[in-house]
Amino acid sequence: PYCANLVTHMDVFLLGEFINKVSLAWIGGAAGAEIFLPEYRSIWGQMGLQVMSITVCTLIIVTTGIVLLSGYGILSIPVLDMQPTFAAKVSICCLIGALMTARS
Repeated sequence: PYCANLVTHMDVFLLGEFINKVSLAWIGGAAGAEIFLPEYRSIWGQMGLQVMSITVCTLIIVTTGIVLLSGYGILSIPVLDMQPTFAAKVSICCLIGALMTARS
């Protein structure tokens, strides 16, 4: 990131703690039982909030993106084209968004 001047050393310093918390929340959510939870009791609420925020944001972004891309004809998904109402199309897009947030 420093080569393209997208961020400076100060930006990394200011965002470092936030990035560490988000990363820890993501790893904690993915690892599940592999992390010894009593060590993280003090930040359990923060981790849960961050995991929920990441999940909700991913669901909203993916659902909105697929609705918009298919609405403008940029993305062609046959099952969406067969739906009679907009609500049915949005529900299919919500299902796709939920699948995107699921772990593989």
